[in-house]
Amino acid sequence: MVLRDFKHPDILTWTRENRGRIIGALACIATAKVVSVKPKSRFPQWEREVARPVLNVVDAPDFFDLWVEAGEEDVNGTAPSGLSHLLQAITLIEVGGMLQPPEGEWITAQEINAHVGDRIMEKAFPGDTRPSIQAVTGYLRRNRDTKVDDAYTLRAARINLGSRTGRKTRWVFRVERTKNAPEISESARILFLSGCEGVKK
Repeated sequence: MVLRDFKHPDILTWTRENRGRIIGALACIATAKVVSVKPKSRFPQWEREVARPVLNVVDAPDFFDLWVEAGEEDVNGTAPSGLSHLLQAITLIEVGGMLQPPEGEWITAQEINAHVGDRIMEKAFPGDTRPSIQAVTGYLRRNRDTKVDDAYTLRAARINLGSRTGRKTRWVFRVERTKNAPEISESARILFLSGCEGVKK
């Protein structure tokens, strides 16, 4: 039997004392206009009927990050099949007009989505060449600290990168390259990236 410590040990007394607030919150949720969006979780009916009404009145933008499908992971917990190509593509994005050093540069999910080519995105997100920023963020967060092909390690952190993150602390990512990481020719960059202009610092 699992024992838990609750915020309100005497829940019945707390409920009676806060009845007005609880009914007000429930009325707010019940009358909230639900915007129709593509489900992000594995439980679309639950998401549509339970989670979305709550999220319309609660500010929780990262709520579904952990619910988004991880993609193709095998039973041994190895990295999804498209992750290797995606990490390789991320290392090719220029930041501030410069190639990234072996330890990588912090890059936002929005910048990754804008610069990585459609073919590579579809390997990581089968059937979706341009996934949402939230899907990219969730995918990379779930795979943080993953080492792929003994060549790349994905890192993630919540950092404020100024105008690049809207002057807010957001999830950003970098890819560390080992000496085993393959060299990519300039012509091959075209396959990996949708544009070569890079990210401005």
